Amino acid sequence: MTAFNDIAEQLLGKDAGELKRLKDTDPQQFDDWVNERQFKRYVMTMRAKEEVYQDKARLKVHVIRANPVNYAQEAKTLLADIAKYELPKPAEAAEAKPMETEEVKAEA
Repeated sequence: MTAFNDIAEQLLGKDAGELKRLKDTDPQQFDDWVNERQFKRYVMTMRAKEEVYQDKARLKVHVIRANPVNYAQEAKTLLADIAKYELPKPAEAAEAKPMETEEVKAEA
């Protein structure tokens, strides 16, 4: 996955020059800075493209947009997507005949 300058700055919180200076002057602080930014959740728009180089296919993925997760908006989007399915309404589901089950006798 590749993120170019503006997206990388958004994800890492510093531009490439600042990160380079930090890495050169204080490698431990650089590692701490990068580690603090790992495993954050983002909603990303990506572009994937398969390229062939020396008879080998490679998938190249570029980050186009990255935004922190807005959980309220994501929940609304998921509910709208679920609503697109033709699911039975709660009243119809309650009226549905339950599956018959066989009783299992416990051996004493």
